[in-house]
Amino acid sequence: MRIDYNGMPGDGPPSSSDSPSHPTPEHRRARTFAEMLLDRIQGMYPGNFHPRSFLAISGNDEESVLKTLDDLHKDGLVERTRDETLPDELLVRLTEKGRALYADPEALARWRDARAITRDTTRRMLGLDPLPGAAWSSRFLWILILVNFAWGAWLAWDSGLLGEYIHTPDNPGLNPIHRAIGSADAVSLAGGQWWRLMSCVLVHFGLLHLASNSVGLLAVGSLVSRMMGPAVVILVFVIAGLWGSGFGVTFQAQATRDGIAGASGAICGLMAAFIVWFLSHRHQLEPKVAKRFGSLLMMDLLLITGISLMPGISGMGHLGGALGGALVSVGLILLGDRGGKGSWRPMAGSLCLMLAGAGAAALVTSAMQAAVPQAEAILQKADAAQLNRGLYPEFATVRVEYRNLVLNFAEPLQLRDKFRRNREMAAQAVDNLEPFLPRQKRVLQAWKEVKLQSQGMKALAQRAVDLLDSRDKYVELLLEALRLGREWPMERDREVTAARKACRQAKAGYLKQARELKLASEDLAEMDDPLEEIN
Repeated sequence: MRIDYNGMPGDGPPSSSDSPSHPTPEHRRARTFAEMLLDRIQGMYPGNFHPRSFLAISGNDEESVLKTLDDLHKDGLVERTRDETLPDELLVRLTEKGRALYADPEALARWRDARAITRDTTRRMLGLDPLPGAAWSSRFLWILILVNFAWGAWLAWDSGLLGEYIHTPDNPGLNPIHRAIGSADAVSLAGGQWWRLMSCVLVHFGLLHLASNSVGLLAVGSLVSRMMGPAVVILVFVIAGLWGSGFGVTFQAQATRDGIAGASGAICGLMAAFIVWFLSHRHQLEPKVAKRFGSLLMMDLLLITGISLMPGISGMGHLGGALGGALVSVGLILLGDRGGKGSWRPMAGSLCLMLAGAGAAALVTSAMQAAVPQAEAILQKADAAQLNRGLYPEFATVRVEYRNLVLNFAEPLQLRDKFRRNREMAAQAVDNLEPFLPRQKRVLQAWKEVKLQSQGMKALAQRAVDLLDSRDKYVELLLEALRLGREWPMERDREVTAARKACRQAKAGYLKQARELKLASEDLAEMDDPLEEIN
């Protein structure tokens, strides 16, 4: 009769020695090979068990039989002995511990259950006994990622950027496409689009990014699905995805300039969840399998750490995802371990799960706040480019005219009372200012109507409006004084002085706002330098 790994009888009916000494309903299940072998050894007690004869009769593999005997020997259940009549043959018999085990039905049942758990857990880990539909969750997530990538490819093809979308995703022209399919960027987050912290997990920059994360998701996701259940994969993916995105934006905000994307944070969360499970269930695995998986996990951790330190990679996103996934795994494991009446484990598990959820919500809030300064800088640059295309050149022209016509000519006439005596120069000043005033008013109106996005540039535009408005009123007063000449009442000079003071105050406010924005001359190319004094 051949006995397979599961302890199931093969080519013939089991002998009486194949049955356990204390059969119970639990033992009607398929027994492990170690159980069957120990039952045979016990059935031959007080005689000795002959491994060589057993191998000849059963047809089992010698290596597996000797390994199982070695494991039982390490557990203290059997011992090696010698028979003087068979000096060259190894014999085995039960130890005192083994006999005590068979003398206690409850202890024997617990031992059998432990062996069965080890067998079933190991086979599940190796994918030998997969549960029906266990892999649906990771495949479902992978399909979502593929569909999203295909959507982006269609948009890129429609824009003539399909090659860049697949091979050179750093092309700035792809930013609108990545944003359309869900990437998280500073401007969108600052605008309240918090959901992008989750949708960005489905977005990938290029074919290489997609391929590497697909392999990781299917490999790690299938492990978590087999050992913890497919629903756990979805839960960990969502929570770890939010933790990863939140960490990446909060503590690595510069990464949001062109957008963040990728499922690597969620995959790190799945990896961390599996590591937590492995550490807490390692004793339920065959020692050889546990050692092999432990080595593989260590190699994976070193690889992920190295990748996280590379430029352009959100290492904080990987760390955040791992923390979120570990919290969920700890919570589920504790929640599933009742541990008897009054156990603290279910409560601790519930707290871990609540902490994972609350942490995800808090990270969403902090990420949106952290994105505000970065978004403001991006919008300021865009606003400066918009102003350079039209409004600032006009403003620069008016600035030069104001300096030449008002400060260098008309104002000295008024200050020194020359406009009263020299009517010819006063008339010349009037002729110059009359066509200038409508041009300045047009620029003033343009500043009032310009549509800007950043708060800082909106404030600068308001300062520019105040400056031009005060100069407009000042020029109107100067024109009136120059036209009246000697008829200009001297008591109205106070009005001119007040208007001149208002111009200086408005100029100071404009310069202060420009300094706060730290505008560089290359951003406002048509001006000499926005930080210089504007006369």
